[in-house]
Amino acid sequence: PDNYSEVASLMQQVAEAVEYLHSKEIIRRDLKPSNILIDEAGQAYVTDFGLAKLYDGLPGGSGTDARTQTGMIVGTPGYMSPEQAAGQLDQISTRSDIFCLGIILYELLTGVSPFKHSSPLDSLVAVIEGEPALPHSHNRNIPRSLELVCLKCLEKDPALRYQSARELAADLERFIAGEPL
Repeated sequence: PDNYSEVASLMQQVAEAVEYLHSKEIIRRDLKPSNILIDEAGQAYVTDFGLAKLYDGLPGGSGTDARTQTGMIVGTPGYMSPEQAAGQLDQISTRSDIFCLGIILYELLTGVSPFKHSSPLDSLVAVIEGEPALPHSHNRNIPRSLELVCLKCLEKDPALRYQSARELAADLERFIAGEPL
C-alpha cells in the first residue's frame, strides 16, 4: 500500500470495533483479514464470532479468563497470540486480540504474513518462538512511527503490548493526524 493513512484509518476502525467488544467483556480470539469486511464507503466491520469468548461471566472468571477447555488451542495458526498458540489459556486476555491486530497491520504494511507457514504446526511455533522481520525490511517506505505501532502490538510479552485496543486506536489516530506518537 502507498497510502499509509488509509491503512492506519482502516486499522483504527478495526481497533475501535475490538475495543467495543472488549467493553462488552468479549475477547475475539480469531481476528484475521477474512473476518474483516469493508463496505463501499470504506467502513470496516469485524465478523465471525465463532471463537469469541465472554471473559468475565465465566464461573470463577477473573476478568481476563477466556477458557474453553484446559489446554485447548483455538484459533487460526498464524493469527494467534503466543499465549493462545501455546495453550496458556489463563494468559489469554484482551491483549491477545491486540497481538492479532498487529499481525493484520503487519500484513497490510508488508504484503506478507509475519507468522504464517505452510504447515499449521510451523505457524504455531513461529508465533510462539519466532520474531518477524522488521516491516521496513519488506518495504522501506513504511513510516517508522507506523512500524513502531505494529511492533508494539507484536510484543511477545502481553505487558509490553498496547494495554487496550483504544490505546492502539489513539496512536493510529495520532499517526493519521501527523502528530508524534
